[in-house]
Amino acid sequence: MKEAAIFTNEAEFRVWFEKNLSRFGIREIFLSQEVCPDYVVIMKDGSPAKVEAELFAINFKYHHHDPAKADFIVACYSRTDEVNGVPVKAVHRLWCFDPDPLELLSPSDPLKDDEAELLSAIHQSGGISLSALLQGKLGGDQQIWVRMPPEKIATIPRGRIDDSLLNILTQPAKEWLRKYHHL
Repeated sequence: MKEAAIFTNEAEFRVWFEKNLSRFGIREIFLSQEVCPDYVVIMKDGSPAKVEAELFAINFKYHHHDPAKADFIVACYSRTDEVNGVPVKAVHRLWCFDPDPLELLSPSDPLKDDEAELLSAIHQSGGISLSALLQGKLGGDQQIWVRMPPEKIATIPRGRIDDSLLNILTQPAKEWLRKYHHL
């Protein structure tokens, strides 16, 4: 049985990484630090390497790390094989799935029972919160993560924002968003 490697912060990922060096072709850690590179390691062939650990590989770019200071990036999640010219060794690959748009339904077509039930509930309550969609028949076991570029995050005003999706986020969630660039 394969072990699941799912983390919500870089510190958790680094603990797991340090216990699973062989998965990345590493024999041992020579130096571990907080500044870039996070590690200087000895590879299985005996050569030294400078390694930067990131939860999301793209954070290497957003943290403004110098590509000359890392031989490769180890990441829990990545969409690419390199960031700023630095190779990435990722535990999980992130893929963007953009299905072809569905054919529009005619307004005169009858509603299915589930559609009628959902619209009735929305109408009777005067609206519906996104979190309500996680319950009942519409609930699922997956999460959707949307990447937020740092420049977009920087435009989020401090304090309360009227009529904004960001009002439902707790302060720790907003801090997580600013740190990891995903919502």
